[in-house]
Amino acid sequence: MNVKKIIESAKNDPLHSLISKIYKNPDGYFDEYQAYKEAYYFYYLSMERLFQEMSIASRWRSSCYYILKYGGKYSTQERKIATKYNYIKKYIELDYVNFIIHARILLDRILPLIRNFFDGHKNKPSFISFADHKKFFLRNNDVSFYKPFEQYAHYLRNCTDWFDNELKFIRDKFIVHHFSAPKHLKLTGFPNFGACEMEYIFIVPENSGKPFTKTKTILCNAKNLAEEINKFLNFFNNYWISQLE
Repeated sequence: MNVKKIIESAKNDPLHSLISKIYKNPDGYFDEYQAYKEAYYFYYLSMERLFQEMSIASRWRSSCYYILKYGGKYSTQERKIATKYNYIKKYIELDYVNFIIHARILLDRILPLIRNFFDGHKNKPSFISFADHKKFFLRNNDVSFYKPFEQYAHYLRNCTDWFDNELKFIRDKFIVHHFSAPKHLKLTGFPNFGACEMEYIFIVPENSGKPFTKTKTILCNAKNLAEEINKFLNFFNNYWISQLE
């Protein structure tokens, strides 16, 4: 799915069906319902702006970059692309960071929506932190444990590696708690020859003596991350509607 299709599909909140069944008459005050709606709106806006910039950067990379590299001359269309790119390129890293932060907030904000499903259970997962919520089901991986929710638990255990390995790791280590991160270089760019999707790139030294003699590269691909989040939200919506029914 290309970035334009992802933006278009994200205009419709994947949890609309679920929250319309749970909150039939919201009172308008800033409660867990409003908190989720705000989180999804901010997530969508951050995605929309970043993906528009990524689209411009991709067009620049596939045309203007090579013209500059080999001393060619822009066509009228290429000059328009270059003008757009020269304006937005200073915002791309900022908007990558915004996208990551708001994606993380969104996942935390969906949890209070399902709090009532766990009424009557002595042990309950966190409804504040998605990381702690997931850890709860990883610790309690016996099929008989919370048997009514086993399909949900299975999804969290087996289909959300993107959260730990990409979203949480990069948000925690390199953005929010950067003081605990290893020495690194970071940039937005195209990590592979011929790549057309801009990624957030972190270059980390593997030895302390000569920092950049040997390095490893950590990548964050916003398009892939958005697709995984969309899959999860659709699963979340359909699963909890089935529990209501």
